[in-house]
Amino acid sequence: MQKRIFLIVLFLVVFISIAAGQYLGPNKQSGVGIPFFEIAFQQRFDPDLEHHRLIVMTSHLFDDLTFIKSDTSGFDTEFEMLFAVYDKKGNVVTSRTINRKINVPNFDMTNSRDSVIVIKEAFKLPAGEYSLLAKSTDLITNESAKRKIKFTFKEFKDKPVAIGSLLFLQRVTLD
Repeated sequence: MQKRIFLIVLFLVVFISIAAGQYLGPNKQSGVGIPFFEIAFQQRFDPDLEHHRLIVMTSHLFDDLTFIKSDTSGFDTEFEMLFAVYDKKGNVVTSRTINRKINVPNFDMTNSRDSVIVIKEAFKLPAGEYSLLAKSTDLITNESAKRKIKFTFKEFKDKPVAIGSLLFLQRVTLD
């Protein structure tokens, strides 16, 4: 009986450690030669109270970009980030393209998994159903990676304000 309990506990410990190791491990698309990026987005109210604000942030590891020897000094890379917002019919509502050129002084930085490039963009949108396409293109190799995210902005201007929507502050001090 004690052997069975010991084997069950051992099996559970091994199984949980393997599952946690797979969950907490690095993303398999990162470091394989494509301009992989992490993406996060937030939905906010716009100050005009008629629109929503979509804030999109991406981070790119230096190791996921291709660097080439610079003509002047160090190593250069160049990539393009495209953000396109589509409505539920598939029509483009708005889009932005950001080009970044990066120069690093030494080769070790080109393989850094600690150094990142962060891009932040904001879009003003009315209520509705949308999808966001984010596409990163390494302009040296023309390799690309893309993500598509669906989201909904609900209409809020005609709804009454609930007590849970209010925040009461007392004794606010500024540093």
